[in-house]
Amino acid sequence: MKIKKVLLVAAVVNLAVIVALGQDLSVFDLKLNEPFNIRECKYVITDVQIGGGGLFKKKVKMYKYVEETPESGKCFQRDGVGYTQAPGIAYGSSKNLPPVEPVVNRVVRLVYAKDSFPSIITGRGVEKGIWLEVQNSKLQVVKFYFDSGNHKDVYQILVKKYGNPLTVDEMYLDRGQEGRREFYVAKWLVAGVRVTFTSVDTDVSVGGAYSQVGRVLIQYVGNEEKKEVNPL
Repeated sequence: MKIKKVLLVAAVVNLAVIVALGQDLSVFDLKLNEPFNIRECKYVITDVQIGGGGLFKKKVKMYKYVEETPESGKCFQRDGVGYTQAPGIAYGSSKNLPPVEPVVNRVVRLVYAKDSFPSIITGRGVEKGIWLEVQNSKLQVVKFYFDSGNHKDVYQILVKKYGNPLTVDEMYLDRGQEGRREFYVAKWLVAGVRVTFTSVDTDVSVGGAYSQVGRVLIQYVGNEEKKEVNPL
């Protein structure tokens, strides 16, 4: 399986749009580069069995979120060992659980109430969810998935918000007898925000060549400038 890249003429950035937008750091009802102050979804500590049977059979403790969908507003859920993955055989008591500390540097899943769930995310993209990356206690990245069948609608929403993209790359996956899977990647860099739209996310974690979801990544970069290394 190969990915081949076909260059498309880069779109001209509409400078008037950028000036009009200013530094729009909003994503849904969130704001990039602001302190992370979303509450954690409700959870309990529960016992799970690991290690199969016999001498290797063991009970360990895990966190379990009992608030899968908040009644109103939003909350976050942690991911990883002790939360969505059972601890290994070396873990044996509550003291081995990861501590519930304020989110400083972590990727978490964002969960919305039904009446405030973003309408841009429909179909299969809903189950993949919305993910937030927090650095130094500030929200820096928002990533969300959407049904790849709705890629045109999602792309137009991004154009309306950020103007024309800097680049659009047409790409495809060569699947042999099954034919090619075409998709495209568009990128924006507008007033401190970098946006990457992928009409089909080909990452193996979401289906690879058979993926049914696209992805949007919105990242705060501030006044980041390209630094010249070893100049001519």
